[in-house]
Amino acid sequence: MQRLIYLLSTLCLLSLGTDLHAQYEQVQFDYAQAYFNNGQPLPAESRMIFTGDIAPGIAMVEIQLFRPKDDKKKRPLYEAAWKRPPGDQTGTFRVPFNQPLKGNTDYDFRFLYYRPITPAEREALRLDLYQSLDQYVDQSVTNQGGKIRLASGTGLLLHDLKTIVTEGLTYYRSLTGVSFDGFSDIVRHGLDNLKNQGLPEGLPEGPLAPDYPALSTLKALLHTELAPVLQSQLVIRQDIREVSSYGTETGRRTLALNVGYGGVIFDASRETFTYDTSPYVGVSFPLANRQIGGPILSNTSLSLGVFVNNFTDPEGNTVTGPIFGRPYFLGLGYNFFRFIRLNAGLTAIEQQGSSGVGGGNAAFDVGAISLKPFIGLSAEIDLWLGLREKR
Repeated sequence: MQRLIYLLSTLCLLSLGTDLHAQYEQVQFDYAQAYFNNGQPLPAESRMIFTGDIAPGIAMVEIQLFRPKDDKKKRPLYEAAWKRPPGDQTGTFRVPFNQPLKGNTDYDFRFLYYRPITPAEREALRLDLYQSLDQYVDQSVTNQGGKIRLASGTGLLLHDLKTIVTEGLTYYRSLTGVSFDGFSDIVRHGLDNLKNQGLPEGLPEGPLAPDYPALSTLKALLHTELAPVLQSQLVIRQDIREVSSYGTETGRRTLALNVGYGGVIFDASRETFTYDTSPYVGVSFPLANRQIGGPILSNTSLSLGVFVNNFTDPEGNTVTGPIFGRPYFLGLGYNFFRFIRLNAGLTAIEQQGSSGVGGGNAAFDVGAISLKPFIGLSAEIDLWLGLREKR
């Protein structure tokens, strides 16, 4: 038993050490050729660091990941960014990419390059957005029967106002992380207060004058809430480079070795509960890759193994296994703490009897074969880590 505990501890430390020494794989992007690592497939099922050359004026690089032929206007599968640190004058970027890629799969990439905007560009952007917001407000608020009427519900108006801003900022990013998430509840209340508000007599039906006090107040509020974004360290897209249908290496082929201790239940009735225990060894076949699959499937695997020792039932009979002379099992296992595995399933056993058939020297034992539940705890270590087949 002490030897088993020592072995379990050793395997745990080995597995932990494998995780601690996991490293990012370096991927060099060639802008001119639009490929990686001189045309080699991308690493699969591991984290990467993308590097590449940039012009001195580039302040930010974004990398976007898509499925092949996906609409690039939709949200990417994953995106990462590099921002030039203050005082940095190097001509390269380094972007940690923490989304492992599936093996033997094609992906589309977009590399977006941004430079700082000039004061003139900032002012032009400010005037363009303010003018677009003002025009939308002017068109959405009218005089009908001496009262203010909104062209649509408050929620739709807020949605349209947000769309005007987000589309206007499509080619811009903020180095300080300032983003526009929509207008506040203060604007919502301002729109609600406008509805059915009485107007002075004599005003013509239809759109109100752009300088009508209620409209001017609403426009000023919109400008105020947008100002923090426009005053931040904005950069504008200068260039874009796309890589289409680029493949990855074939994924790792992993087989896990289990060494543990478990028990087989002979009888679990209310009157009696009988069992016996033994060390066991086995192999596991994961249902999903740890880097790619979800947290449940990636930690669950199909386990097959054999108990090191035979069992003894309550009557003192030896309990072995059919064919191989040792009990063997098939079950499911679930990993805890990456390398500790709980296994449960069925064990094939053969209970040796003393009944003779044929009599005399021709007599032999008759075994009763059955399936019994088992449960066990084991340490797991992956075999063949790092072996890959190239596409």
